[in-house]
Formats: sequence, structure tokens, C-alpha cells
Amino acid sequence: MLALSSVPVATTPGPVKRPPFAAAVENEDPLRLLKRALESQKKVDAVLLQHRLIRRGSPPMFVKVQIVANKGVKVSILQPFSLQGIVSLDDSQEFKSFLPDQKMLVVQTSPTKYSPDVAWRMNLIKRNYQTSFGEDSSVAGRKVRELVMVPKNGAMPVRKLLVDSERDFVLRLVVEPPDQPPVDFYTTRVARFDRAEALRDFNLPPEADDARKVVFDAPRRIQSLEAARKVVGFTPRRPKTLPYGFRESLVHVVGEGEAAHVAFRITDGMASATVYQWRQDRYKGRPPGSRRWQDQDRHGISYSIEAVFGDELPDPVFQGLLQSYLEVQK
Repeated sequence: MLALSSVPVATTPGPVKRPPFAAAVENEDPLRLLKRALESQKKVDAVLLQHRLIRRGSPPMFVKVQIVANKGVKVSILQPFSLQGIVSLDDSQEFKSFLPDQKMLVVQTSPTKYSPDVAWRMNLIKRNYQTSFGEDSSVAGRKVRELVMVPKNGAMPVRKLLVDSERDFVLRLVVEPPDQPPVDFYTTRVARFDRAEALRDFNLPPEADDARKVVFDAPRRIQSLEAARKVVGFTPRRPKTLPYGFRESLVHVVGEGEAAHVAFRITDGMASATVYQWRQDRYKGRPPGSRRWQDQDRHGISYSIEAVFGDELPDPVFQGLLQSYLEVQK
């Protein structure tokens, strides 16, 4: 699943220097700023030009992002050439992607419909991270404050969020995995906070009207593992606890018949991943999730895991999370 509005050129950021204008706000709680920043991401009116990373080592993307408060997010890929012209529109109900080369319109449920609320996330963040202020600087010519999030579990990466001082909007996200170079998951190059400009051409290209439409089944929230078993043909494996501070936020059944599988949505408050499970002997179609992180238990149940932002999690974390599901035997 390619969610361009939420997927964050892979670069290695240099040292951030404190410019003359920067002055720390005394006595402010960094967690309060973090909460405002998480809440503001889709509540501003903005036009952004950004470099975004799909995954470590992948070709860079240069995108135009239009955010209209209470209306949605539009993302247009400008570079690389191989992806140029792909446009997505997320109205918080449906996520639509127009692929011009294939003349295809892909329609699926908006990921925002099953994203945990900010208050729930903040409780996890307080348990899993030590958050403090870093260096004030500038991004896209705008003053920003740096939030440094150091995980309490040493296997998880440090996160640095550079937050616009006026709009409480994250303009840059840097992830620093253990023993690896830091990576920009997205960096804003131009930022204009203007509703009229954000609304301009806030729709899919006209060619999308005549494109072949592919509609994905909407995920269905399950109330019990027994209810899921009746659909997918096995009792989903749910560990009692998860490592690295992760918690389950939702469980979905996706697809019908021979394409039915289970999706466990998990998060530590900042990083999010999905663990998929399906019965190998009856499943038809392309397996869900990452092919890199895939395994099968002795009962013929297959598993895979993928992070929302590509490879933002270190390899040992992917392995440990997947293993916690594999070890549940029924």
C-alpha cells in the first residue's frame, strides 16, 4: 500500500547551528509543543515543496504538498522522472492515487480513519521517549524549534522534529538509528501557509475521470479473534505483550474469501507498523506487507511486517516484532 500523503531525498543532515535570532522559550514543556505539532499536521492551510524518503537507499522524491484544513491533503510527485505525475488526494475518508502511466485510479480507505488519536499516542510517547528541546534553527527560511526524542529502548532510533515556531507544524523529520548515519525522512524546502493557494487545483487531474479504477476492500475492524477466524480460516496470533514499547492500536480483517487476511496495527506512539497474517494454503494473490520481512510458522500461518514510513525501523526491531507473533502457538 503506497500512502503518499503519509509517506515521508534521503540525505545525511549536517550539524544544526543556532542562528542569532534563535532564543529558547523558557519553562515550556517540550511535550506540550509535541502534542500541538501532532495535532496541527492536517489542521493547517499550507503549500509545501518537500524532499521525501520512501525508504533508506531509495531514489529521492521531490513533491508538492497541499494541505487544506478539514478538507484533506494532496500530494503531487515532481521528481524522480519515473514517478512524475503521480497525484494522490486524501480527504480523510478515501485515499485516491492517480497513476498516469498506467492510466489507473487506485481508491482505498484513508489511513487517517484508523490512526490512533493524539491523546492515546501521547501516553505511549511519555512511556517510550525522553523528549527535550534541541537547537533552534531555520527550515525553508522559517524559524523552527527542534524536539529531540530519545527512546528509552536503545534498539529504537532517536527522532528529531523541527517544528515551525509560528504554526507548530513539523517541517523536517530526522531519524537516527543506532550505529547508523542519520537520515532525513522529509525536509521542507518551501513553505507557504495560505488557504487560497492551498485550495488552488485541489483535485485530481481531469484524466483521472477516464482512468481504470481499482478499488481496494475497506479494512473491517474486528471485535474478537473468534470473529476473525470465521473470515480468515484460522485464529489470529496475538502476543500478550510486544517488545520495544509497542502497543496494538487496531486489528482489521482485510479482503474477502481467498484474499482475506488479518492486519494488526501497532505503534510505540511515534513509529507505526502493520503485522499481517494469512493462511498460506488458502491465500490467493500477492501477499500483503513487505516481502523482505516475511516468515511462516509450523501451522502454515504466514506473517509479514512493514512500517508506515518505509524502513524507519532498524532491522533488529523488525525482526523482534515479527518474532513476537511467530512465537504465539495455537
